[in-house]
Amino acid sequence: MSAQTPNLFTFAVGELAQDSFICWLAKWADPTFREADPALHATGIAFVQRLLEVGNGPTVVEIKSIEPMRQEMKIDVLLKINGDTFVIIEDKTNTQEHSNQLKAYKSKVAQKFKTDKIAAVYFKTGDQGNYGSSGKSVPGG
Repeated sequence: MSAQTPNLFTFAVGELAQDSFICWLAKWADPTFREADPALHATGIAFVQRLLEVGNGPTVVEIKSIEPMRQEMKIDVLLKINGDTFVIIEDKTNTQEHSNQLKAYKSKVAQKFKTDKIAAVYFKTGDQGNYGSSGKSVPGG
């Protein structure tokens, strides 16, 4: 019988710890860090591109800058890419989506930043009681 591989989210059980990790990994996509750790930079880019894809966002050919924000407009994590593209991340730990959060957040971001270049995802770790979901999720644990 083989041992289960270590899972970061076993240790970072709180939502704020996970939000911090999401911001940290996304920040590695910034070209400023390309030479500091090429593999981690590539991982950051792949992560951000996947969030854009899963969140039905626009295609970003090149990430020129990225600004992760926590708790902006009560959004768990908001990524500002190239100054005009946004990824809304609603981090869920052992719970499920409710009250059309992503739709409401997309409206707030569109209004505040005057853009329609927005992706929105539920970033889910842990377990939930109901798997019937109309939103998209990125498995994390």
